[in-house]
Amino acid sequence: GRHDGVSFRRMHYRGDFTVAFPEPYDEITFVIPTAGRIIFNDSAESLGLPHIGLAIDKADLRSMRFVDNHAQHGMSISRAALTERLSSLLGRPIVHKLHFEPRVDLNSPAFQGIRALIDLATGAEFDLLLNAGSLMPSRLREMLVDAVLEAWPHNFSEALRRPEASIAPRHVKQAI
Repeated sequence: GRHDGVSFRRMHYRGDFTVAFPEPYDEITFVIPTAGRIIFNDSAESLGLPHIGLAIDKADLRSMRFVDNHAQHGMSISRAALTERLSSLLGRPIVHKLHFEPRVDLNSPAFQGIRALIDLATGAEFDLLLNAGSLMPSRLREMLVDAVLEAWPHNFSEALRRPEASIAPRHVKQAI
């Protein structure tokens, strides 16, 4: 499915083949392989396996190859959606480009949570609810974007984990 700058999928490819991308996209693709291999020809060559997840900047992507009956859970999120939400969470404009860790260990529980969200989003049981109105697709989009920003390491991860400064009550005097 696709909603407002976020697409999500659960796919299984039979056989081996290559897909070429004639033009760059301004989005990040997050791939959680469940079988086979996927090889991205981007600025380097990135290999995804069932225990290795990938974050691919589609601005650099030239082609991808599916090998050994590759299966995956995946999503693509526009850079604008990620940056807008990150700015909102941090309470300040994002002036540096957002970069995600290109390879992650999928044995971490956080990535199993992202996979479960994609399972939900792509499942037949959720389809009726997802297509019934406009509120549910927006909430799903927010959950997927927030899950990636919180779980997938990136150059703003540390800033997101810092506790927010709290406002001192009126009776507390400022220390000099």
